Amino acid sequence: MTQEFKGTKGEWSIEPTNKKGAWIGNENGYSALSCGNTDKEASYNAQLISCAPEMLEMLIGLKKNIEKMNGINNVNWLNTNSIYYEALIRLITKATTI
Repeated sequence: MTQEFKGTKGEWSIEPTNKKGAWIGNENGYSALSCGNTDKEASYNAQLISCAPEMLEMLIGLKKNIEKMNGINNVNWLNTNSIYYEALIRLITKATTI
């Protein structure tokens, strides 16, 4: 199964609404609304969401590097049998599967 970001591509940004929400959009004009108990909380939620595509890309890169370095130098967390690798696979799968 190919694990890749299937959402809207491009750099995401946020714009607070001053009504306990923040718009999340990119250069293509697609947007979503992040909510929170306060404007600041909504902006923090939006900031996290806007970083999700980049974070997923980094996780997939980390997974590939762990697979490439599997068993080298006996570094326990850098192998495909570690709990960290298993958690990484679960997180990537969760982010790329509906």
